[in-house]
Amino acid sequence: MNFRTGPATKAEIAAIAELEQAAFGEPCYPVFLFRQAYDLWPELLWCVRDDNQVLAYLLAAPMLHRPKVLNIMSVAVAPTQQGKGLGQLLVSSFCQSQQENFELFWLTVDPKNSSAQRLYQRLGFTIARYEEDYYHAGEPRLVMELDLTHKSE
Repeated sequence: MNFRTGPATKAEIAAIAELEQAAFGEPCYPVFLFRQAYDLWPELLWCVRDDNQVLAYLLAAPMLHRPKVLNIMSVAVAPTQQGKGLGQLLVSSFCQSQQENFELFWLTVDPKNSSAQRLYQRLGFTIARYEEDYYHAGEPRLVMELDLTHKSE
């Protein structure tokens, strides 16, 4: 397969929303959020493609009150493509492309999702804290960070 990573195109927004639904079910981000994200931060909505098919996506947003901090809001790999290294390819290539602009990347992970935790830890993310009711009661998350200011060259 010929995997390519990079910023999403407007034509890929519907496929990204479909992938979101397939990966997470309800609740999930609606298509209009991806369209607005594309308009606001086109360089922060990335995909992995193979022959023009979107296989994975990543959505990030800058923090207004901390300009060198980037929140990775969502990472999803198509269920049929999981376990093939696409998540690692996507997150690592995205973070590498943004390291000139940001010093800290952060994201949240379901504490039960050990495979995602291992993926992020392989890429240098560490667990910063646990939040019991991150979204609402009974929805805990681990907050993980990749701090580039502490990376040794």
